[in-house]
Amino acid sequence: MADTSTISAVHLADPLVADTVFRFADASQTAANLSKLDDELAKVLTRFGIDHFVLYQATDRGRRPTGARISGPVHHDWRKHYVDNGMANYDELLSSGLNSVAPTTWTKFRTDTSISDGQKLLFDEARSFGLRDGFYLPIHQPDGSMLAVSMMASQKLPETRSTLAALHMLAVYYHLAAE
Repeated sequence: MADTSTISAVHLADPLVADTVFRFADASQTAANLSKLDDELAKVLTRFGIDHFVLYQATDRGRRPTGARISGPVHHDWRKHYVDNGMANYDELLSSGLNSVAPTTWTKFRTDTSISDGQKLLFDEARSFGLRDGFYLPIHQPDGSMLAVSMMASQKLPETRSTLAALHMLAVYYHLAAE
C-alpha cells in the first residue's frame, strides 16, 4: 500500500521525503506520454497539499502573454475564468517572471511585492475558486519566450526554503520531461 500522508516542510530533510522527489525524477524520465507524466507528478504533489498544476507557454518570443496550456491537470473552471477575463494581461506574478528565474509562492509574492489592486483582485478571485496559494516557476526559453510551471493549493503552502527547493526541483523535472 502506497504512503499517501502529507509531506511537512519539517520533514523535507528526511531521506524518505527526498526520495519522493528523486523517485519522481526517475519516473518523469520513463513516462510514456504527458498524461502519464501528469499522473506521476499529481501523486507527489498531493502529498504537498497541491491539488492542481499546469505547464504553460506564459509568453511568446515577443514577451506577450499567451497562457497556452502545454500539460497538467489545471483547475478548469479557474483556468477558463482566468483566460476569459484576460487576467494574463495584468497578472503581475507572470510579468515578474519575465525578469527573474526565481520560484515563488503566491503568499510570498503578496508579501514581498507591492502589488496592484488588479493583482489583489486576481488572488481574491482565485480564492473564490478554492485556490488559496500556489507555487510559480518561470522558465526562460532560448527564443525569448517564457514557459511557467504553476502549482495551486487549497491551503497556504509552507514558506520554508526546503519546501520551495523541493517544489522547484519537481517543477524543473516536470518541465524537462514534458519537453
